[in-house]
Amino acid sequence: MPRRRAAEAVPPPSGERQGAQSSSSDADLLLAFKATFDNGASLLSTWKAGTDPCAGPPTKESYGAGRQSSTGSWLGIWCDDSGRVNVIDLSGLGLAGAIPPGSWALPATVTELHFGYDKMRGQLPPESGVPPKLAALDIDGAGLTGPLPAWPHHTGTNITLYLDEPTALCAAGGKVPTAPRYLRFDSSASYDDQPLLTALPACP
Repeated sequence: MPRRRAAEAVPPPSGERQGAQSSSSDADLLLAFKATFDNGASLLSTWKAGTDPCAGPPTKESYGAGRQSSTGSWLGIWCDDSGRVNVIDLSGLGLAGAIPPGSWALPATVTELHFGYDKMRGQLPPESGVPPKLAALDIDGAGLTGPLPAWPHHTGTNITLYLDEPTALCAAGGKVPTAPRYLRFDSSASYDDQPLLTALPACP
């Protein structure tokens, strides 16, 4: 299933990133994140200590119908022009594992997270666990449960949410966070006109 992003990254024509080095702290955070998955060592084998996620020739993503080149040398990592990680797209890889309680310690520059059709367990982290610039979250078919956190309140911006229906997520009191809000991804709409997510089942 091809994924569609809010801000599609375009690899440089040369296949190499010029004059850009991602922060070593980005790599450390991503390696710690990789370790939380049961099968991260095998599926994310290009994520290696001592290497730069955004340097070197692009890797070819081998999953899904919409095969694309990543702008980083690590599978599923897209980087901005300054050499910082801004998109993590691991959708369809079959990653399995429980989300650590409390936080996703990810690079602060990340704007999009894609985990569609992976095999995750547990609940999304609370507001404090979200990258501050997050604008899109793909958890379509990823198996997550529990309450939908008020992440837009923390980021100060709307967040486009890729979400299957029916969903195992719920809303505290049946009320979805508002102002800013979650937008529900609709492939027939432009990204400037995504519909609002207005309702979820109330949490027990």
